[in-house]
Amino acid sequence: DAALGLLDSTRTDVQDLGRDLLWRDIDGLTPIEAGAIVERLAQHTHQNVHRVAMDVLLRTPAASVVLRPALLPLFRSALFDLSPDHALKRSILVLLREAGRRTEENGRLALPLLIDFLGTQGLQDFELVLAALVEIRLAFPALESPVQLVPGAAA
Repeated sequence: DAALGLLDSTRTDVQDLGRDLLWRDIDGLTPIEAGAIVERLAQHTHQNVHRVAMDVLLRTPAASVVLRPALLPLFRSALFDLSPDHALKRSILVLLREAGRRTEENGRLALPLLIDFLGTQGLQDFELVLAALVEIRLAFPALESPVQLVPGAAA
């Protein structure tokens, strides 16, 4: 609670102190506790706090990440940042791909972000995004997607 209180500050030096307190105890958190922390931090408007939220989320095993609508603005702000952290952006795309192909609800939430990102100048990540779209479409054909699967096309 103390760490989250400090992270709620608008001053980056206070946020950094909150981050350091959070990292001190991060290994003792359950995935549910970590998820609650990420959702709370995702509501903050400061990019520094968003980075802490993403770092907590990316420490969670990919198999246990559940996408929720509250997290989408966090992903969107990192993916569409004008001066992006490329490693973070790639980690988010991988997370969306892994989570999106695991459950239909995750796929439904991941698709709009992936589709929007596909239309950007992110040429470095084009293949990753396209693969994610195809894998989600294969896993959940009923989901609306720009990817069209043609029977026998791979043959």
